[in-house]
Amino acid sequence: MTKNKLLSVVIIILLIRPILAREALGGTIFELPPAVTVQNTNPTLGEIVKLTSTTESPKKIAKALNQKIILGLEPADDKVLTKNLLERNLALVLNEFYIRGFDSVKVTRKGYIVPIKKLLTQTKHFLKLQLSPLAEEVIIKPVSDIPEVYINAQHYHLSFKRNSASQFLKRTCVWVTIKTNTSIKSVPIWFDVTLKQHAWVLSQSQQANSHFHHSQVTSQRIDIAKYPITKLVKNPQKLKHRYKRNLPTGTVLLTTHIEELPTVEKNAVIIAQVTHNGITIRTQVKALQDGNINQRIKLQSLSSGEFFYGIVANTNMIHVTN
Repeated sequence: MTKNKLLSVVIIILLIRPILAREALGGTIFELPPAVTVQNTNPTLGEIVKLTSTTESPKKIAKALNQKIILGLEPADDKVLTKNLLERNLALVLNEFYIRGFDSVKVTRKGYIVPIKKLLTQTKHFLKLQLSPLAEEVIIKPVSDIPEVYINAQHYHLSFKRNSASQFLKRTCVWVTIKTNTSIKSVPIWFDVTLKQHAWVLSQSQQANSHFHHSQVTSQRIDIAKYPITKLVKNPQKLKHRYKRNLPTGTVLLTTHIEELPTVEKNAVIIAQVTHNGITIRTQVKALQDGNINQRIKLQSLSSGEFFYGIVANTNMIHVTN
C-alpha cells in the first residue's frame, strides 16, 4: 500500500513538474483570451493578451507590448489571431515567454455599420434633385454594389457631391462623405442615368458647309444623358449657321455640329469697290475665302480672272486693297 501511495505521489510530481519548472525558471506568461474588442485599427499586444512577468525588465516588456500585430481592421470588423502568429511576433522581442489559454483569439474593432439602404436612398434623392431641372423625366439606377461602410461612432452626418467633371451624365458618380466626431470617410456610388427630354434631331442627312434651316430638324423625346447636355441646340428657329461636317439622318443636333455663317462665304459672288483719284470702280468678284467684317480675304475678278485682296465691309461689299 505504501508503495502504491509513493508511486502516486511520483506520478503527480512528474505531471506538475513541467509547469513548476517553467514558472520557476522565470519569464513572461501571456494569457490568450477567447475574444477582445479594441478601438484602434491596428491593435497592440497589450489590447489583446494578458501579461504577467517574473524576470523581464519593464523596458523589455513595454517593447513587447508595443510590438504591433497589423490587422488592418475597419470599425465593426473582426479577425482571428492565432497563437502561432503571436509567438512569431513575440520571438522578435522576447527570448523566453509562454502563451497560455486558447489557440486563437477573435479580435473585433468597436464600430457601427451605415445601413446601405439608407445610404442609397439619400444619395438617389440628392442626385434626382440635381438632375430634375435638366429633363422632363429622370430615371436613376445604381450600377455597382455598395460595400458595407463601417464607422467608429453611432452618430454621423452625410454630405453629397456629384462628380461633374464629365459632360456626359449617363454614368454619374456621387461621392458620399460620412463624417463622425473623429473620422471622415468618402464612398463613391455610381448610377446609370436616363434623362427623357425633347431635343432637335436631323430629319435628313446634311452635307458639310450647307446652310442650316430649322425645317431640317424635328423635336423628339430622347435620352439626353447620352449626349453633352450643354451642347444641345436649344432654339434652332433663330440660327443662321452652316454645317461643319457631313451628318446622317437621326443625328441629335449639337452646337459642335454647326458654326455661324461668316459675313462673306467662300465662293460667294459679291461687289468689289476701289476708289482712286476720286474715281470709284465697282466690279463683281468671287470670294476665295470665308471672311468676316474687317477681315482681309483673297478675291478673283469675274471679268478678268485677276487675283487680288480686299477688306470685308458687309455681306455685299469688299473694299479692294493691294
